[in-house]
Amino acid sequence: MTALSQRLSFGIIVVAEIILALGAFDCGGSLNRPEVAPVRGFVTYQNQPVVGAVVTFICQGAPRFASGKTDAEGNYTLTIYEPDDGAVVGNNSVTVTMPLATPGGSAPDSPLSSEYFDLLESSRKAEAAGSKLPKRYANADTSGLTANVTQGTNQHDFKLEDQQRQRRR
Repeated sequence: MTALSQRLSFGIIVVAEIILALGAFDCGGSLNRPEVAPVRGFVTYQNQPVVGAVVTFICQGAPRFASGKTDAEGNYTLTIYEPDDGAVVGNNSVTVTMPLATPGGSAPDSPLSSEYFDLLESSRKAEAAGSKLPKRYANADTSGLTANVTQGTNQHDFKLEDQQRQRRR
């Protein structure tokens, strides 16, 4: 190999490594992740724990949403990147959905599995197809649910109710 071809090969390798490194950071690498904090809580509807619902936190401008599934006591823990890591720090709109039927049986336990995201997608359709919860909770614009996630561990509980009756004056 000539000196010129060795320099060209070295230059190509260096450029390729730089491109690969930059590409990794642009595709959700740790340097581009927003700050997150652990979030847990519980959900009730008609003063009863909500079992099997998907709780979703949506932070404006964040690259993705955080979600978790309620357990037998109505408790949830959110995941955004790693299991149970929480949600993006800041103001979040919240949805709670529970489809009338889950395709293929019960919902998967792992929020990072493809089946879980399939469940989440079916939950998003709950507003149109029907839900065990009032329809308004399936849409971030109508749920009326918000949560301010701060540094440290966060506890956000949601008491879901039927459509409020208008107050008489």
